[in-house]
Amino acid sequence: MEKIIELYKEYGLYITENRAIPLMKDMLKPVDRRILQSAYDVARHNFTKAAKIVGHCIGNYHPHGDLSAYESLVKNVKLKLCDEQGSWGSKGLVDTPAAAMRYTETRLNKLTDKLAFTYIDSVPWDKFDYEIEPLYLSSVVPVGLIGDDVNYGIAFHTTLIPNYKIDDLIKRLKFLIGKDKKDITIYPNLADNKTTDEKGARELLKSGISDVIFTVNHKIISHNEYEINGIPYGGRNKIKSFCEKNRLQLNDYSQKNVAINIKGSNIVYQNFKKSVLEYKIAFHIYVLDDNLNVISVGVDTILLNTYSIYKKTLLNYLNKEREKLLIKKEEYTIILKIKNLIKTKNINTTEELIKELKSEYEESFISTILSKHSISSLININININSVDDEILKNKNSIDKIDDVIYQQLDEISKFKI
Repeated sequence: MEKIIELYKEYGLYITENRAIPLMKDMLKPVDRRILQSAYDVARHNFTKAAKIVGHCIGNYHPHGDLSAYESLVKNVKLKLCDEQGSWGSKGLVDTPAAAMRYTETRLNKLTDKLAFTYIDSVPWDKFDYEIEPLYLSSVVPVGLIGDDVNYGIAFHTTLIPNYKIDDLIKRLKFLIGKDKKDITIYPNLADNKTTDEKGARELLKSGISDVIFTVNHKIISHNEYEINGIPYGGRNKIKSFCEKNRLQLNDYSQKNVAINIKGSNIVYQNFKKSVLEYKIAFHIYVLDDNLNVISVGVDTILLNTYSIYKKTLLNYLNKEREKLLIKKEEYTIILKIKNLIKTKNINTTEELIKELKSEYEESFISTILSKHSISSLININININSVDDEILKNKNSIDKIDDVIYQQLDEISKFKI
């Protein structure tokens, strides 16, 4: 019996770490990160068959079958992290599922590309199941919090995580890092539902545990006829049971957008509002920390953590670029000296040039330069070492004023539409 309990515990931990709970660094579960990475790999520029993206994902990163990978791709398309082409499903009293993956096409959204993959080579990669993959997607605001849905996961802990509009996440982050003084409240973004529950929304920002009141978008057509333009989260059956109980006529005209008509002489709006239109979502944000421990955190903590990681990623990128520029400058300096030696001493062999320069520079470095250019071509090559100095200075200023650089990037990201 103890062995069985131990095995269940191991399996539960595996599900928690590898399937159900998002990583705080990007707020993505492994399958979501891997499907976005696959979209970047094979569908960055052009619309591509979903089957090709899913095949790339399960063949290179995710050994858990094509169903979970395609479900993740569908979710990311609906969150607009990927662009859609074809029938990706629609909402209504009965959801219309996405067509089979051999019929649908998608590509990585430009904002997702800019947000999560600009510095993808500057994050740590490691091998888990198949090929090496990024341990997280470093972005200035967490990719996994963007959209208009609710993320959930069930393992040892049941997590229910809100999504937000990207502009709202940026505004909140600017306040948290001290760039804006106004302490704004941002509200969870749920498709075709709205909330003005400031108390619940602020508690979600601080602790990650909060009941938030939502209202389904609707129209009052007359005193006995209403149109519902959204689906309450987890509340489809409420609509049906309310209509059945009150003997109301129910018609679902939903296509791309939700449009459910309810008609009947005995509708009482307050009862209808209380029973169907208003409801609570009990959010509880569980995430994995750096040590893969499950912790409960607020949205503010997630935003600051993501910002800190992004800052380190950007500094890593800038320092690597600085190294390249310094090597480039040294290469240009040697080329200028070579040109001078050819001109003043009439040297015309590789061996003579190496002999003249090896006291100042490594012989291997000189040989590498000479392997790229013939001696005759070096005479006419134009070198602008001042432009490299300008690039080095610009790079240094970016490193010294890294917070200002990121603040500027936040403004640029705000211009994108998702």
